[in-house]
Amino acid sequence: MVVITPNPKNSNIDVFLDNICQYMPDTKKLAGLSSATKPTTVSAGSTFYETDTKNRYIFDGVSWYLEQTLTTVPAYSAKTTITRGSTVTTYSAGQIILGNGASSLPSIDISAATGLNLANRKIAITGAFLVSNNGANTPFNGYVDIFNVNNPAVDTALADYSVFNPNVNTLGTNFVATLDGMNTSRKYGTTSNITMQTEVLRKCQLDSNGKLYFALINSSAYTPINGETLTLILKFYLLN
Repeated sequence: MVVITPNPKNSNIDVFLDNICQYMPDTKKLAGLSSATKPTTVSAGSTFYETDTKNRYIFDGVSWYLEQTLTTVPAYSAKTTITRGSTVTTYSAGQIILGNGASSLPSIDISAATGLNLANRKIAITGAFLVSNNGANTPFNGYVDIFNVNNPAVDTALADYSVFNPNVNTLGTNFVATLDGMNTSRKYGTTSNITMQTEVLRKCQLDSNGKLYFALINSSAYTPINGETLTLILKFYLLN
């Protein structure tokens, strides 16, 4: 006869199962609009179904997280275009590219791209593409710094062709992500090129207007063309 001796009650697996039994019966299934405030007084494991977005969220005891499945996490794409001036002939490493005469960072409207009110919402960026009509020269090689406030404080005035020098307080409160490897490029004849960074994951929080603001920073010398257009495209999904 074989005698099977059970594991001691204080084994890790028993403690784990006991913990599950203690809080799982108190979980709740909630539903409401995406604009509704999700409660934080429910038990971990509770769910919230957004009736307008069809997204389902799970509470981990502290925060709500979007259930990440192919059916509940739609992929979105947002883009914006800036047009350069004609006075700058060469950018150096560390210098910012802004639109013609611009003195503030360009924005990308995430809310408009989704058709949802995304004030202060969090997203996960999964890819970035910078499309230019400058096919005659070497494509952009640099990085994209992303902020969730318009006109972040800087120690050097923002202007095209200037060194990007954000204030340390801005970096501590409004700097939300960077796309640091925008150097994989492809040229299409002499009329256009694209610089990209794919298979990334950058989580960030939007501004109260559902927008993000970005700085295109050169890592090496870059020769533009007059009236060059640069279109930044972000691929992303919603987190909460």
